[in-house]
Order: sequence, then structure tokens, then C-alpha cells
Amino acid sequence: PNKIHYNAVINGFANSRLRAGESNAEHAEAVLKEMLELYENNQYWFKPDRISYSSTITGYANEGRPLDAERVLGMMIEEYKNGDARCKPDTIAYTSVINSWAQSGEQGAAQRATEYLHQMEKLSSEHGEDVKPSKITYGCVINAWANSGEKGSGEKAEAILNRMEQLYEAGDRAVRPDVIAYNMAMKAYSECKDENAVARAEELFRRMDNLHRDGRYSMKPDVLTVNALIKCWINSIDGDVPVQPERVLGLLGNMLSSEETRQRPNDETFDLALRLLLQSGDAEAARRVEAAWTKLKGGRGSISSSSKYGAISPPRPPRKDKNK
Repeated sequence: PNKIHYNAVINGFANSRLRAGESNAEHAEAVLKEMLELYENNQYWFKPDRISYSSTITGYANEGRPLDAERVLGMMIEEYKNGDARCKPDTIAYTSVINSWAQSGEQGAAQRATEYLHQMEKLSSEHGEDVKPSKITYGCVINAWANSGEKGSGEKAEAILNRMEQLYEAGDRAVRPDVIAYNMAMKAYSECKDENAVARAEELFRRMDNLHRDGRYSMKPDVLTVNALIKCWINSIDGDVPVQPERVLGLLGNMLSSEETRQRPNDETFDLALRLLLQSGDAEAARRVEAAWTKLKGGRGSISSSSKYGAISPPRPPRKDKNK
């Protein structure tokens, strides 16, 4: 075997499906350490390179283990500082560490991912394109904020999205935000429950629609966009944002009339719409949602029986004015 074979084994472990009680990433690192031992025993052709380290980092990222991913990146940086140009950290290595934080669910993960992004931008401006953040890099950071649920996470996610738009407008075509990036920012607003979350999510929704109308056809809001928007409305049900049943029904109607699969409503769309309308006390609109769902399913079953929110109930009485 040679280094190519060892790297292939590391990559195989890093991207394999995780088995209960096992860590594929640890298997990958064991192979990496075996390569280092061979090198230290004067078999210089086995010295790990950028691929060896990056694949191991990816393995830890896939398992949501950011500290281990950082540790291996540190090993890679140390080798590069010691004069091995073949171990120079690149976009893939840094992005894998960022993704490991995004997937970890740990407190402070989104801030850590953002710090790595800033580090990449600084390194890129000083040392060239090897470590330049990609569209995937920025997307991972947006996703980190979306997964955090922290106060202000929606605005932090949108700030990264706006950074991508600025770079694109300045001529960097490679980081043009797509519907996935926008949907992750929408998700961030749907999870953070900030006071301005609904207004900001609605503005993002309008921006996507305007971009689509202006020629960026792939930016048309899809089912994930709508689901995130409805979640924002649900989270504001007890706040100052009034629920507009006709708008909910209008969104569903537009989606049902679409011939594009990604614009069609899914079970979660109906489930969320039903929850929103029931919480707002509009049982009649909720029945219309249920009828549309039943029709879509060809008359099989009802959303009330399958929904985790229960059967449709009569409208709740109006809230008493606290000021009276």
C-alpha cells in the first residue's frame, strides 16, 4: 500500500454511516497516526498530507465533535508551520471544522463557527485563495446560527447572508446565495423567537420573491421557506403580530397550484398551518386547511387524526383586554 491507499481508507471511515457504539472518525484518526508512525520510521513517502488531515476532520465533523475536529486542524497547522507545505490548511479543512460546530448543538457553537469564518477571511486576504470561504462555508455558519436558537440568532444569520450578497455584488460569483442559504436564515428567525423575528422573516420572504421576479429564478420561495415563515407566525401568536388566516390560506393555495415539486406543500406545511389557525381561534379556516389536505391525499384520512396538534376544536373565546 501507499499514501493514496491510506488516504482512501481514511476518507472511507470519515464518510461511512455511524454504527452504534463506534466512532468512524476515531478509526480514521488511527489510520492517520499509523501514517505518522511509518513516516517517523523513515518511510517518508507515508507522511500525511492535506487530504489525510482534512478527511479526518470531516469524520469528526460528521459526528458533531468540534473539539476533536479543531484538534486535528491544529495538528495540520503545526505541520505546515514546521515547513510542510503539503499540509497547508485549506477551505475544506476549515469549513469542516465550522460544520462540526454547526452540527454539534453545543452552547456557543454558532459564535465559534463565526470566529472561524472571520479567521478564514483574514487568512484569505493575507495568504491567497487556498483558504477563501466558499458558499458552503458561509452556509455552514448560517446553519450554525439557525441551529442555535439563541437570542439574536436570526439577525446574526441574516448578517452572514447579507455578507454573501455583498461579495456577490462586488464580483465574487462563487458565493452567490441560493435558496438554501435564505431558507437557513428563515429557519434562524423561526427558532429564535426575537421580537422582530416575524418582520425580518417576512422581509426575507419578500426579498426572495423579488429576486426571483428580477431574474434569479432559482430564488423562488419554496416549501421550506413557507414552513419557516409559518413557524415564525406561530411563535408570535401571543405577541403583537396578528394572524391573518386569509394570508395563510392564500399561501397554501399558491403552493397547491404550483407544478414545481419544491413549491408544493408537504405534510409539515399543513400541520403548521393547522396549528397556527387553531391557536388563533379560527376553526373555520382550520377546516379549510384540513379539507385541502384531505383532497391532496385523495380523500385518505384527515389531518386532524394524523396531526400532533389534535382534532379541530371550536374557536377559543377572544382574549380579555388587559387594559380594561
